[in-house]
Amino acid sequence: MHTFKALAIASALTFAISSQAAVYDNGGLVGTSATNIGFGVLVPSYATSDSFELATASTFDTAYFGSWVPYANKVEFLSWSIGTSFFDNSIASGIAVPVTNRSLGFNGVFALNETSFSFAPVNLAAGTYYLTLRDARNDAGGTVFWDVTKGASLSRNSDQGTIDSHSFKLVSSVPEPGSLLMLAGGLALFCGVFGRRLKANKP
Repeated sequence: MHTFKALAIASALTFAISSQAAVYDNGGLVGTSATNIGFGVLVPSYATSDSFELATASTFDTAYFGSWVPYANKVEFLSWSIGTSFFDNSIASGIAVPVTNRSLGFNGVFALNETSFSFAPVNLAAGTYYLTLRDARNDAGGTVFWDVTKGASLSRNSDQGTIDSHSFKLVSSVPEPGSLLMLAGGLALFCGVFGRRLKANKP
């Protein structure tokens, strides 16, 4: 019984510590159409910009998006920015190196991935903002596409104009207050259970 309680408490603690709060979610990877955000190392790419709406003041430090790359390749590099209008970089910008890729399958031509990158925390008031991705390349130096999900955001490409929006979410790695309460409660239970076991085992 004590072992079961300990495992349950440990699971709760792990969840509280590792959970990430989604500040904005425009939808997950669909895998049916995509927009080019990188032609590789030799050709400047088109910029693609998607809006996102924050209902309250928010802080985030990680972006996830659905990527397509030629089979067996992964996203290696991209430029990103956040601003107050399409293609604007007045709030934050940077080069995403390294990026993390989690394989989600293959559509017959392209490998589909959930790609993520981290950056210094961005603190924003409630309002509308824009995430722009560009100059991406894969680990073979070639093309990268951004998965189209037709979510709530507005999207624009520097060459094509207004287009369907893309799969992405913005995440905070700082635990939410609820997660912190779960952590505190789990620690209290953990100490209580093992405190009683120590007392029971004393000669």
